Amino acid sequence: MKPFVDVGIVTQLSGEATYWNEGYQKTPEKAQVFMKIRLGDYFKIAAGGAIQLVYFESGRQETWKGPASFMVGEVQSRVEKGRERGREQDLKQFINTCYLWREDGPIVKESRERLESQAPSKRSSP
Repeated sequence: MKPFVDVGIVTQLSGEATYWNEGYQKTPEKAQVFMKIRLGDYFKIAAGGAIQLVYFESGRQETWKGPASFMVGEVQSRVEKGRERGREQDLKQFINTCYLWREDGPIVKESRERLESQAPSKRSSP
């Protein structure tokens, strides 16, 4: 394992969450929004809390809801105790499917709506 490597960032935080790393920080400290996360960091989220992370290399976004504990990996986290990830999304895959954007979202949405409106209407039998 490569020590002290920044692998991602905390993008959202609600409630109480602490972090520590056995390699350089034995005493837990409060997590903060926009702090970088390092390989081997441990997080503990209190009941009612939530944290969202984005990994730099993989583009993976994870949302963890407390009570839970997890360890930061190179491209994704590993549950230590409590709930599994609440929701996750591979951002690179999503971004690669949405080539054009408008104010209200991706063109993909507009194309789907156009196709649905062009579909033959269901007829009731006489």
